[in-house]
Amino acid sequence: MKLTDAKLCEELECLLGASEEIPLMVSLLRELGLITWRLVMGPVANRMWKMLKGRYQRAETGERSGPALRFRVLSQTAPSSGSGKALAEKKLTESRKDGEKRQTSGIAFIVTIKEEKVEKPANTQLADHTLLSSTPGSVPDNRHYNIHKLPLLNMRPKQMLRLWFSMLILTLLLLFWFGVLITRDSPSPATQNSSLRGYSKISPHRKIEFLDVHCSHCAVVSSSGQMLGVGAGDEIDRTGCVIRMNNAPTRGYEKDVGNRTTIRVVSHTSVPLLVGNEKYYFKQSASTTYVFWGPKRNMRQDGKGIIFNVLLKLAIKYRKLNMYVLTQDKIEYCDSVFQNETGKNRMKTGAFLSTGFFTMILAMDMCDRISVYGMIDDNYCSRANHSDVPYHYYEQKSISECRMYTYHEFTQRGGHRFITEKSIYAKWATQHNIQFKHPAWQL
Repeated sequence: MKLTDAKLCEELECLLGASEEIPLMVSLLRELGLITWRLVMGPVANRMWKMLKGRYQRAETGERSGPALRFRVLSQTAPSSGSGKALAEKKLTESRKDGEKRQTSGIAFIVTIKEEKVEKPANTQLADHTLLSSTPGSVPDNRHYNIHKLPLLNMRPKQMLRLWFSMLILTLLLLFWFGVLITRDSPSPATQNSSLRGYSKISPHRKIEFLDVHCSHCAVVSSSGQMLGVGAGDEIDRTGCVIRMNNAPTRGYEKDVGNRTTIRVVSHTSVPLLVGNEKYYFKQSASTTYVFWGPKRNMRQDGKGIIFNVLLKLAIKYRKLNMYVLTQDKIEYCDSVFQNETGKNRMKTGAFLSTGFFTMILAMDMCDRISVYGMIDDNYCSRANHSDVPYHYYEQKSISECRMYTYHEFTQRGGHRFITEKSIYAKWATQHNIQFKHPAWQL
């Protein structure tokens, strides 16, 4: 069965430890540490232990060090036969001084090669390789072809200990560096709000990345005509994060709605409106983070999602633009929230959740305190003295807000349940730090 891109992303997310389980990095670092120990640290530590143990034993027995090691090797290049048969012997001799026997305890670090004239069969070479210790006077007056020093094999215990600790520190630094490379592009489950994992970044490279933002105080600015004439622009701009919806503009309405936009939540139906004014929304507002939502048929990521394909082209064109899309799991979660609050299945009633509903969910995910501007309560339109304002503050000749709300609330198919959603927000306001302004709500 062929996996779609979205399904593949979910599989990769599982493999890369995107869940709360132990990340793959831990296993990689563990294996790397074991390999490093076996190849580097283990042999060095073993060698140091043997040297320390030998020194201790010699100190206990009173033995002295400094003997010579000598060995002879006969090598033959022709096939072995008769007197020309290859011989190999290794003879360990102990040097004596004044008749006292001294036991071999070290490894020599001077190598001499002595040529001897010996009768030998044809194609046979004889060489006397003598390893002499550093004892003064132990080097004979022979012809030296090569002299090598072997510091690793003749180190003192303190030197070996320093080397061991140096290699240990180097290994730890390497492990830390690998850990930084692995984790620098992956959000940590311990520090990132798990609720924000429902907002996946639109990336040309299909890189798995989630929204990671937190605000102590957020201003959710409604697109309602209630914002006209309230003069809340300065108050809104002083808020830490400002959240707007769809294509609601600020230019020309700064006094009432402010100028700043931190996050803009956009419906799939409003994407063409943003693309029609691409320079204003995506080029001049490059610092704004966009969060898009829509049904699966329009947002699928296998090349057949019409709206997602448009957004992907924008992400390629504007590389610095931060655009996210609600995952299918997040949309299903929002549906379940609506059903739990109302007891009604959204799909069976033929309704669609509004952009305002998704915006309120996002605000509760990322904000400690929320101030909502220009949103009416569920009983507003039933009051006799309610004001008649346009549905959108930037479309003053459009249908009135209450008329639009009433139509959608009672339509059979394809409408938004605006009034029902407002009753849900009133309940949330008693459970979270949410305040409604212009107009104020009586909770």
